[in-house]
Amino acid sequence: MVASNMEEEKLNAVFEPHNPGEWELKATLRNHNYSVKDVSDNPDYWYKDIDLIATNNETGNVSKIEVKWDSRIAATGNLFIEFANPRSKGGKGWFEFCEADLLAYGDSRNKVFYMIKVPELKEFVARNKNVLRVVRTWDDSQGFILPKKYIEHLIIDTIVAEQPNF
Repeated sequence: MVASNMEEEKLNAVFEPHNPGEWELKATLRNHNYSVKDVSDNPDYWYKDIDLIATNNETGNVSKIEVKWDSRIAATGNLFIEFANPRSKGGKGWFEFCEADLLAYGDSRNKVFYMIKVPELKEFVARNKNVLRVVRTWDDSQGFILPKKYIEHLIIDTIVAEQPNF
């Protein structure tokens, strides 16, 4: 028996295997007339650090999206931009090889996503990397601490996460 799309979505809501931020963003975009394909398990996209491909059903515009879901941004106002990870893809962090069009940096406490164009973010970090603070996490990843207030001009949209409509 083949499950309908709605039945499949209900099952995914219960058994979603990925980052909860990916699920939140997929549901929200679908509620706003986007078709969304999860490619986070596809090796062709995994090596480019692309989680979702979203198509605006009205305009046909397609965006490749990397999703980060952060519980600390609400308290600190900072984004963590990982450039080194000893357990991933040759020791590089997601930011080093991300080829997404957009970064959806999610605030898990306030349930919002800050949509940032990745090429512009990469340019900003390259210009400012000598003044950004570098931290090492508990699991030996390294990254820049990037205060959100420094990149407000790069945020093209703020999206409030919604529950899926079934």
